[in-house]
Amino acid sequence: MQAGQIRDTLLQGIVKKAVDSFEVIVRRSAATMRPLAEESSAIPAKPFELLTLGQLIQYLAQHNKSFTAIARSTVQGAVLFRERRLISSSLRTLLDKISVLRNELHHRPESFASDAETLKDKSRHLLTLLSTALEDPLFDFIEALDRGHSLGVGR
Repeated sequence: MQAGQIRDTLLQGIVKKAVDSFEVIVRRSAATMRPLAEESSAIPAKPFELLTLGQLIQYLAQHNKSFTAIARSTVQGAVLFRERRLISSSLRTLLDKISVLRNELHHRPESFASDAETLKDKSRHLLTLLSTALEDPLFDFIEALDRGHSLGVGR
């Protein structure tokens, strides 16, 4: 292998690790919110732990209204989500873009990395999307819930 190919392989591995770690965060976020979902509308036909990233995003979006109401009933959530839903439209767009690029990276790597420049461009784009998504208040709120921090119910 030549040095350039090694660098490209390393870059692809780093991006895969980053998007896989993000998927774990989304999965844990959905699992944290899952007990708060209405039973009658619970998703899916397959076991929760086998849902794809896209299905997890859909699950969170499906329950966005009720999850937002629950979040707003906490002191932290009342501030963070006063003028927006838990999954804002801009966050949903980001998550969907991440899911598409994640699928391309994992299932069509020859398309994601058709050449060194394409690999660099798509990697930069995906890492930027991940960074932007992780800055969303949703993840701070979920982290606090996941850690069992008292969020103070009521206003």
